[in-house]
Amino acid sequence: MPLNGTRFTFATGTAPRDTFAVTSFHLSQCYSELFTLNVVLVSSDPAVGFDKVLDEMATLTIWQGEEIKRRVRGIVTFCEQGDTG
Repeated sequence: MPLNGTRFTFATGTAPRDTFAVTSFHLSQCYSELFTLNVVLVSSDPAVGFDKVLDEMATLTIWQGEEIKRRVRGIVTFCEQGDTG
């Protein structure tokens, strides 16, 4: 079944590709400056450790249908765990 619409995926470190789902993000970028990407993720795995995320390379991929429109790559420098349940 083909995927339609815009969707976002997040991959990092040694975590399996389906570990996280993107709920929102904010990308700030300017010429001649570093970019900042804040991503809010959820995971059905409550045992996901910060060691699988922090200081690891990460990629946010923006899809339109099955076509990749953009990839944003960087190193995770901050993470925090919210409420579970």
